Amino acid sequence: MVEEIKKKKLPFPKEQKYSNEYLKENFWKCLYKNSSLSYQYWIILPNSLKPLNLNPVSFPKQKLVNIGQYMRMDSSPYLEVLVAYEHCKYEINPMDWLLKKLAIMGEYAINYEEIEGRSTGKYLDVLTYKKLQSGEDVISRFTTIKNYDSEKSGANYFLVKASCFEKDYEELAYTFLQIVHNWDLENKGKWQMAENLTPFRFDFIEEVNFFVPVSWNILIEDQDPNCIRFLFRHDETEKNIGVINAFFYSDINLIAQKVFEKSFNRLKDLKTDLDDLKRTIAKNPKILELYYSEGEVEYEE
Repeated sequence: MVEEIKKKKLPFPKEQKYSNEYLKENFWKCLYKNSSLSYQYWIILPNSLKPLNLNPVSFPKQKLVNIGQYMRMDSSPYLEVLVAYEHCKYEINPMDWLLKKLAIMGEYAINYEEIEGRSTGKYLDVLTYKKLQSGEDVISRFTTIKNYDSEKSGANYFLVKASCFEKDYEELAYTFLQIVHNWDLENKGKWQMAENLTPFRFDFIEEVNFFVPVSWNILIEDQDPNCIRFLFRHDETEKNIGVINAFFYSDINLIAQKVFEKSFNRLKDLKTDLDDLKRTIAKNPKILELYYSEGEVEYEE
C-alpha cells in the first residue's frame, strides 16, 4: 500500500501559496502555557482547530509526552494536530530522533526534506503514511525542534504532527505546510545542544583543537614518536555505548590507505568486513582530505 501511495505523488509543498489576507482570516496563534518554561510553545492553527487536551499525557512505548492535541470543531475535513516531546540526557541528531519515533509509531515516509542546523545537526520535514486498524489511510507531516533544558540539563526534542485522511490531503496540503512550519518555543535558548562541550587541545606536529561532549572520557591508549592514539569513550552506568578512536601520525606524507591499515592492525582478532576507502568532500574547510569506509566489525563476545 505504501508503494501505491507513493505512486500518487501527493503534494509536498515547501512554499506557501496562501495570501497574507487569507492566512490572517483563517488561522489563529495558540500560546501553550500549561507547563514549565522549558515546554511552553506557540503554534499557528486553522480557525477550525481548537484544543482538545492540553494536559501532559505520557506514551511509554514511544517515550513521548503529548502536551497538545488539537482537532477540528466544525464540518470541515478531519484534521488533527499533536505536539509532543521527549527529554534526553545526551546529544542526538534531531533527524535520527524523529526517524526512530516514526518507526515506533508505524509511520512510513513518502516524501521528506533534510534541513541542516547551524550547529545542532540535521532536522527532518517529512510526509508519512499509515493505515489505521479501522482501515483508514492517514497522511501526516512532521517537523521537529530541539532545545537545551536549562532546568534539568540535557535537551528536549519536540515534534509537531499534522494528520488527515488520505482522501482529504490534497485539499489540506498547504494547511499542513502552514502548521508544521510555523511553531516554536516561547523560551528558546541560544544553546540548543543537549550537552556542554569541553575543548580538546593537543600539541603534536602542530596544535590540534576540537570540542568533545563533557560526558565523554578522554584516554591516551598508545603513544610512540610516530603515532599517538586517543580514545574517546561514552560510558553510561558502567557500560560503554560509544567510542571514537583518534590517531595522530608524525609522518605528514602518510597516505590514507596506510593510515587505514595502521588503524585496523590492532583489530586482527576481530572479524571485519569493510569496504575500500572512498574519498568524500569535507564540510570543514580546514580538512584537506576526508575518506570513509563502511561495513561491519564483529567481536565474538
